[in-house]
Amino acid sequence: MRPSQPGVATTVFLSLVLALSCPVAEGQAQPESLQNQGEETQVIESGEPTPANSPTPAETAETTSDTAEAESTPDSQSQTPAYQLGPAGLPVPPPALSPVNPSDLQGEVNRLRAQQESMQKQLQMLASRLKSLQTGPDMVSSGIKVFDGFGVAASKIYYSDSQVSVGGSAELLSLTDDKDQSAPTLNTWKLSPHIGYRLNAKMIFNSRFTFENTGSEIHAPGSSPKGQVRVDFAYVDLLYSARYNLRIGQQLLPIGLVNQRQDGIFYYSVRPPDVETYLIPSTWSEHGITLWGAEEGLHYQASIYNSLSSKNFTQGTFIRDGRQNGQLAKAEDLAAVVRVDHVSPWGIAGFSGFVGNTAQDSSTIDQGTVGLLEVHMQTFWKAFSVSALAVEGRIQNPDSISLAITGTPDIPA
Repeated sequence: MRPSQPGVATTVFLSLVLALSCPVAEGQAQPESLQNQGEETQVIESGEPTPANSPTPAETAETTSDTAEAESTPDSQSQTPAYQLGPAGLPVPPPALSPVNPSDLQGEVNRLRAQQESMQKQLQMLASRLKSLQTGPDMVSSGIKVFDGFGVAASKIYYSDSQVSVGGSAELLSLTDDKDQSAPTLNTWKLSPHIGYRLNAKMIFNSRFTFENTGSEIHAPGSSPKGQVRVDFAYVDLLYSARYNLRIGQQLLPIGLVNQRQDGIFYYSVRPPDVETYLIPSTWSEHGITLWGAEEGLHYQASIYNSLSSKNFTQGTFIRDGRQNGQLAKAEDLAAVVRVDHVSPWGIAGFSGFVGNTAQDSSTIDQGTVGLLEVHMQTFWKAFSVSALAVEGRIQNPDSISLAITGTPDIPA
């Protein structure tokens, strides 16, 4: 019978264990690998010179360099682990991250949140402003780029990319008297330069001055000049939002359909209609302050101005000659003006009112309160438009005004 295989396996195993566990006898040759290991250990522990049969430091460096070059080959790179190994063959942990103060992180989050809220507010304000401009009364009425009740030239600074805006309008008339069969005459009735300046995104200066009948002229003593030069408006707009804005300075009163829009293209006749020449004395500008804005199709203006001067009223012109037009204007008595317009795709409809005492510093005129109320509408369809306006004006205690006026009053130019 063949010997049992388990017995053979046991004998070999025991022989290997005994061979590894038995100490080497003195003088007996050690295996080469064990000799090198012992010599290296001896050098490390005792610090003695390297034995002759061990490699020199230079050879060791060359061997290390060759090994590094071999490991840097593409094959070895693919097998190199993503972490470093320590002397014991264990992976070295990555360096610890520096600690972060939680309060610093919270402060940064708060700063970014505040910045985001500020940008959102600015975006909403710009969107509201754009909507207000696009739905303004004149944007609907004419298709011409104008700003919230103003004429074309006066609106230029609100849309210009430049910091300075220069515009203007002019009206030249040909006059013919068929009754007298006189020769036709030509007249430069109005020349109105406009100058606007954008101080910053929130502040705009706008102005217009008018040469009427070619301006001032040389005239005989005691006579009045036919021409004049006047300031129609010179104000500063403080822009806050689409709802609330402030206008300070000499302004055109927001009454009727013509007074704020003096360009001849906005009315059908050669000159402004009589109802907006005498009952509403266009051109009419005074010093004051106005709160204005728009909200979902409703445009409003609420103003305080220096009032009229009733001692200059004349028969047949109602209150026209009582305008002060910013010329050494007396401001003892003030006037309030309110205007509201509803804007829709078909046009506008609204009203405006004026009320104020007109005695100013006169001791003989009893108040002389003037009240104006007008309603208006404009509608547009393709190339056609229809405008309508009704106005009522009243003067309180007109007798005291008539008694106080003696001679020819000083009529503002």
